[in-house]
Formats: sequence, structure tokens, C-alpha cells
Amino acid sequence: MLLVGLEIPIVALAHRLNAPQLVGLLLAGVVVGSHGLGLIDSPEEISTLSELGAALLLFAVGLELSLSHLHQWARSLFLGGGFQVADTLGTVTVVVLTTGIPMHQALSYGALAAIGVETFQLKPWAAPERQIVLSVT
Repeated sequence: MLLVGLEIPIVALAHRLNAPQLVGLLLAGVVVGSHGLGLIDSPEEISTLSELGAALLLFAVGLELSLSHLHQWARSLFLGGGFQVADTLGTVTVVVLTTGIPMHQALSYGALAAIGVETFQLKPWAAPERQIVLSVT
């Protein structure tokens, strides 16, 4: 109840500042967490709330997306996402190879970097005013 009680005014403030609701929710979590006011500091409570938050985030994303939008964005998502992974993998592998690390390890580092890339912004060629954000986790 404490988290929900603090979420409402913080999310309202984020809305007033034209920030996404997600920013307000994350800020509320930081405020009540062990590095904020310390109101919730038990590792078990933090773990439970983080799992609940991840599930609610996925639910909210599912409400926002529709299959027709995903179908429209499919080409940009697959081309852009594929390019992003290949580019990151290749660049990191080449940089790591210059340090003298063997090829199989350099490829492993490149793959880790490619997987670790969080957000990539794509601008479709057909509609430059639109932006698609692809998240890879």
C-alpha cells in the first residue's frame, strides 16, 4: 500500500511534466527503495515488487501494441534489429581482436554486447516522421 500511495502523486507529477507514466513508476520505486528513503529494504520485498513491476510493465506494453501495428512495423523491426545485432557483434569482435584475444573469445564478447544493447531507435524510410523503438533484452 505504501508504494501505491506514493505512486499516485509521483505519476501525476510525471504526467504534469509531460513525462511518460513509466518514468513516474520508476521514480516511485527509487524513492521507496533501499537507495531512496529506505521504506522498503528487505531483499525479499524488493525481489517480489520487481517481479510484479516487470509483469505489469509487460502487461502495459501488451495493451499498447496491436498485431496490426506489429505487422506494419515487421520489416523495420527485422531489418533494423538484424542490422543492430550484426553491427554490434562485428564492431565489438574487431575491437576485442585488436587486443590479442583469440577469435572465439572475441566473438563471445561481441555476442554479449549485441545481446546487451537495450534500446535502438529506428526511423522507417517510408515515413520519416514516425519513430519505432525496438527493445532487445
